[in-house]
Amino acid sequence: MSETKPKGTIGGGVMLALLLSSVLILGAGVMVYGWSATQLASAEELHQNAERKQDSKEAAEQAQNERDLEIAREKEAKRKADAAAAALVRAEQARKDKAATDQGYYVIPGDVSIYYKAHEGDYTCTSEGRCAVFTVMTADPCPEGIAVTVSALDGDVSVGAVYGVTAGLPATGVAQLELAMPGGDKFQVTEAHCMD
Repeated sequence: MSETKPKGTIGGGVMLALLLSSVLILGAGVMVYGWSATQLASAEELHQNAERKQDSKEAAEQAQNERDLEIAREKEAKRKADAAAAALVRAEQARKDKAATDQGYYVIPGDVSIYYKAHEGDYTCTSEGRCAVFTVMTADPCPEGIAVTVSALDGDVSVGAVYGVTAGLPATGVAQLELAMPGGDKFQVTEAHCMD
């Protein structure tokens, strides 16, 4: 006689296989969920780190931009201060030049406030001939004296030069020089500076 299985029932082995399969599928699902949750957390942490780095980079760039702007402001302020100081120096020099020219002095080219005034008339200071007699004045002190270069002119042509040095002078100090001329019919003071 053969044994017959009741219809509609699943055998114990199949049931066990189905149960194990379900447990395995459920375990795999839990593992996949756990793995994806870990990946999601890791991705979110990476994203937050990237945002922090970007924020830090932007903050550093902003700080550098602010430093650059401050440096530019300081340079502009210095440029303006230098321009104002130079304008004051020019105004002071113009004031000194006007005061000297109002007294009949000529401005001697250069960066120092030294002026000269020729004495009228013909002077001979040696047996050799003409002599340049003039007064120099300094608006600023020249404690070591003033070195002067005088050009002898025949008309408008220079025919020689002579040099002289005054004694030390205080501000607004005046000195008279007499220099023998090598020729020519007039003279011009072409350069003067305070001695060092």
